[in-house]
Amino acid sequence: MGLFKIIKRSMGIGLLPLFLSIFLACSSGGQGGGSEDAASSEKLCPVIIQTTTTTTTSNCSSSTSLPNCTEDGQVGCVTTNDFKAAKMSNFSAASVMSGTTIAGVTGTITNRGSWDLQTSFPGAGYYSGVSNMPGVGVIKSGVFLFGLTGDYPSATYTLTGATATADLDVATFDAKMKSSANFEWFGPDGTLYTNSGDSDLIEAYIADGVTIFGLTGIRPAPPDAWDLRAGVTVGNTVGKLRVNCRNAINDSLFNYDGTAATLPNNVITTGSVFDLWDTIDDYNGGSSSPYAMPPDYVSTWSYNHCDGVEAVSGDDNVWKLASSQCSNSSHDCRMADKITGLQWSEVVSNSSSWAQAVNVCEMLNHDSLSDWRLPTQKELLEAYNHGVRSASIAYGFWISPAAMNSGFWSSTSDSSDLSRGWTVNLSQGSAAAVIKGASSIKVVCVR
Repeated sequence: MGLFKIIKRSMGIGLLPLFLSIFLACSSGGQGGGSEDAASSEKLCPVIIQTTTTTTTSNCSSSTSLPNCTEDGQVGCVTTNDFKAAKMSNFSAASVMSGTTIAGVTGTITNRGSWDLQTSFPGAGYYSGVSNMPGVGVIKSGVFLFGLTGDYPSATYTLTGATATADLDVATFDAKMKSSANFEWFGPDGTLYTNSGDSDLIEAYIADGVTIFGLTGIRPAPPDAWDLRAGVTVGNTVGKLRVNCRNAINDSLFNYDGTAATLPNNVITTGSVFDLWDTIDDYNGGSSSPYAMPPDYVSTWSYNHCDGVEAVSGDDNVWKLASSQCSNSSHDCRMADKITGLQWSEVVSNSSSWAQAVNVCEMLNHDSLSDWRLPTQKELLEAYNHGVRSASIAYGFWISPAAMNSGFWSSTSDSSDLSRGWTVNLSQGSAAAVIKGASSIKVVCVR
């Protein structure tokens, strides 16, 4: 009796299917077919494999033997190496490529062929490969992609639009800010910008102790306004130091409105218009009300009737020649005091009374100019303080040193005795109140 029948009888019909599943049937996907020992003349072959298994013994070469599997999805056949068993729960249409059928399952995965990486993503599917692989020159620097480390932008792969102009970079940033050479950079949106630094950016222009672009400033703090001459501005500091001062007017002591030609040498207080010859000294109520400026004052002058100075860089001479020529024969010399801004004529009279001196200057036409007047007491004293004698020595044709060693009329009256006017010696700096009718006093005019 064959082994199958022995087992069948001894085990009973109830265990037969288990035996068959172990001995006869394939138990896992991919298991290939095979045969019993070649020495056995009888083989066990299933006749029908359905929901109810019926088996018998026969020679497998008989017509009742199952054929080998030859098609995908075939049932009722014996598996081979080409057609192996498959576990159907492992298969779904979404896991099989479109156009392919495995174990009776037709796939739905789209075959997209090769993907051009420089185009948009085509969508999910099967890709046989890629084309147009980007190089390191189009991958952002430091980014690892497709097995490549990006090198864009760099010296090798520059940004689009970059020129030969030097780049603004961290390493040379400070140096470029201090140079007039052009540089370029790109904004976050890829826009190319070009600019240049400033070669004037030096230590001397930076505040002391402040560091900008690697430069530590040495520029001192702004000076006090009273350390600067009026008319000079340093930074945001406007100078207040005023040195051009003149006498003021108190019309309760002296005020005359007549012409200079009829100006008397005594007290007059009937006038209502301020004239330069109405000035007085400071002793007797010079600063009390009513107190006024001479008529040609500068609007920026302060209450003490002082103005600024002429500022000429690199020039240390107080006096300068203001006329186009100055000679012994032309008699048209005109000197300028750069501190007060006043211009001075030559001696126009060697012997005049006070009233005559006022009129001489009012009527004077010197060096083709006619806006002359008699200087005040302080203007004459300032000329002395500013070394007017040095101009006399330098320009002997103007006013000689000998001529300066005498008194010159001022337009200022003595407030203690208004019948007297102040004179000033330009060589010695002395001042004297002289009777206005005296006729031995020199006259020089200013404008």
